[in-house]
Amino acid sequence: MDSSSSYSHSKVPQFDGTGYGFWRIRMDTYLKSLGYGVWMSVKNGYKIPIGDITDTVELKKYENDSKAKNALLSALVSTKFARVVGCETAKEVWDKLQNVHEGDEKIKEATLYDNLKMSNEDTVESFMSKVNEIINAIRSLGEEIKDAVVVKKIFSGLCQISITQRRLL
Repeated sequence: MDSSSSYSHSKVPQFDGTGYGFWRIRMDTYLKSLGYGVWMSVKNGYKIPIGDITDTVELKKYENDSKAKNALLSALVSTKFARVVGCETAKEVWDKLQNVHEGDEKIKEATLYDNLKMSNEDTVESFMSKVNEIINAIRSLGEEIKDAVVVKKIFSGLCQISITQRRLL
């Protein structure tokens, strides 16, 4: 028995419009698991030929793009599917989702990050948990945040705490 025929792929990661950054990472991994050529079709794009495909190399590229596009479309709920239904290639689908959702997510995460302050109800542990969650979400969108910037933000957030809380530290 061929080893590739005994391998079963995991379930396609579903995307309902929330948590785009984490879905993108999972989908990236899923597409790569379908094969290098499938991922390259998403990453580099594929130009659909005008006529019939007779070349075996071109046929393989077409099949890889079709697999990638199928996986991407299968991952979307109907409202997200409607936004990309006109896309012809997997790269077009991927790029459209990225353009729509990364901008929205980056704005949300930047707003959360900018407004990050420790409240009177927060413990240092719960505040640090919030910081880590926001930083990981921003990094999942491909943004690089240096540790020095994170430390500065933590200190500025801690400076907002009350005198009572400072005594408890």
